[in-house]
Amino acid sequence: MKKTAVLALTIAFLVGTSALFAQESEKPRGFYFDAGLGLSGMAYFGDVGGMVTALDQAGFESFTVSLGATFGYAITQDIYAVGSLALFLKGMDRGSENIDLTTTLLGVGLRYYPLPSMRVLQLGGDLGLARIVITTNLPDVPPLSGSDFGFGLMLSAAIDFAASMTGPSFLLGSDFMLAFVQSETVVGFSIFAKFALR
Repeated sequence: MKKTAVLALTIAFLVGTSALFAQESEKPRGFYFDAGLGLSGMAYFGDVGGMVTALDQAGFESFTVSLGATFGYAITQDIYAVGSLALFLKGMDRGSENIDLTTTLLGVGLRYYPLPSMRVLQLGGDLGLARIVITTNLPDVPPLSGSDFGFGLMLSAAIDFAASMTGPSFLLGSDFMLAFVQSETVVGFSIFAKFALR
């Protein structure tokens, strides 16, 4: 319930901010920025996956969230070239025992508006470097300050509640992340809310 309430308040804040500052402007698109958070689900395949399963069976409770930010520039009025940073965090705890697994994707990609006359639907794709970081106070689990870099990709689809081609906006959507890091495969899915400015 708390996570749902936090997401609802975040959405309300972003919608209000977008509505407050939106301006009816048809200037050509240029700079792009967005940032936000989401509720996510994670799956791990490999040694990390075995550890997560064992902790689940041992009674650890878990939560997952995602954070993301994107910077870019319009190469046409319907396509942005972007650089992005996405963090998928899975936290697990049992009393004073805890472990956090963070999967990071640093990528480059595109944001595309396939319906230029409406400018409502935004599609995205990113490719880049992925990494896993583990922090924990469990005596039997060594922390991992940073794995070797692997390969990752992310796909997204969002509804853009923009009042104009430029200015502030609010995005509500979902994304899918797939990362291959050493012997690990990580899959993530999230439903996100983001504030955007262009």
